[in-house]
Amino acid sequence: MLFSRRRFLCGATAATLAVPAFLRSLEADAAANMTLVAILQDGGCDGLNTVVPLSQYGVYSGLRQIPGGAGTLAVLETDIQTAGTAFDANYTTPASSATTFAFHPNMTALRALYGQGKVAVLLGVGIPPADDNRTSHEVGKFDWATATINKLGYTNLGWLGQAFDTLGGGGAIPPTVSLNYSAPTIMHGVQNTPLVLGGDIGNFSVPSGAGGSDATARLAALATDDGYALPSSAGEFARSLASATTGYVTAVQGYATTAPGTGYGSVAKSGLKFQLLQIARLIKAGAPSRAYFASQGGYDTHSQQNAPGFHPSLVGELSDAIAQFYAYLAANSLSQNVVVMTYTDFGRRVQANSTAGTDHGTAQVGFVVGDPVKPGVYGNYPDLTKLDHDGNPVISVDFRNHISDLIGALGADPRPIVGTTYPKLGYI
Repeated sequence: MLFSRRRFLCGATAATLAVPAFLRSLEADAAANMTLVAILQDGGCDGLNTVVPLSQYGVYSGLRQIPGGAGTLAVLETDIQTAGTAFDANYTTPASSATTFAFHPNMTALRALYGQGKVAVLLGVGIPPADDNRTSHEVGKFDWATATINKLGYTNLGWLGQAFDTLGGGGAIPPTVSLNYSAPTIMHGVQNTPLVLGGDIGNFSVPSGAGGSDATARLAALATDDGYALPSSAGEFARSLASATTGYVTAVQGYATTAPGTGYGSVAKSGLKFQLLQIARLIKAGAPSRAYFASQGGYDTHSQQNAPGFHPSLVGELSDAIAQFYAYLAANSLSQNVVVMTYTDFGRRVQANSTAGTDHGTAQVGFVVGDPVKPGVYGNYPDLTKLDHDGNPVISVDFRNHISDLIGALGADPRPIVGTTYPKLGYI
């Protein structure tokens, strides 16, 4: 019985993608090493309204006026003051005294974590202008996934996948796990590809075939010796695949039982918060994986950017989701080695457009959150009076420099992956 790719993924597994890691049978002690959770803000998040430049507020506000006198996209200073989300590079400065930056007013939870010394804010991060197509969704996400420029169509290797080619790890399940029903390029290595999950990990299973046939039982039968005197390569591959699939199902179901998520708090049955809940359960249950991927869509805000459900709601959800995830890990003494990083396709243009939105830009804002983080501000907020020849903010941090620091923190050598040696940014 043949299954469609979509149906197989919706059954919460893509076991074929993880066969190389299974065949290698690599073991690692995940408890003694950093675990990274990568969150993609899909669509290109507007960095200027995510972290507002209070020190440039006059210029910022002027550029955010909607053409035709139709209002403004600028975050209002009064809303920032009411929410108490202003901050300085010194994370100990109280919001009431801070004058340099501000989280969006809906990001009070992340502002609170910043004040606790758990957040690094990266400003002016982006893909350099040497990539002529850096404002394309396809190129932006590909570059961030592979830590390359101008390589679309020439490689399919992601930086996390390559890092774990050298680090090894995994065991009952692979070292990299995706929670959004897809196998993202960022996790593709030469020898490693992620285990793909989606939905509640307690429902992880192999989808049954037509007529109610028991796919799990059939896979178990396939994994047994076929009785032939001489093994065939096809038969051995089929048996290894069947064994891996049933092994992953058994392992994940065991993790789900061990860590039901009690005490996490209420979350909807979909979305970023639900993905992070599943990751928290896997970490609490002792899963050997050391890298997880989650995503949040909706950031391509060409029109009505400030309308309900768009940018203000999305960054509020991001803030609350990360804070809830961190609080659960901390309450269970599991936060010491876990780091969350956020990234997006690209930033957005400084000027508001005529449909009350923003178009594709360059420099973006990123967050790195967790106990191992050295809090503060890294990189420089773009000077809004000195835009590049395309009218975009000038980046101050090459995205590969940022990725290099994360690869090094995981314990791998970043140079073969990012192509050169970058100075450490120092946030971890």
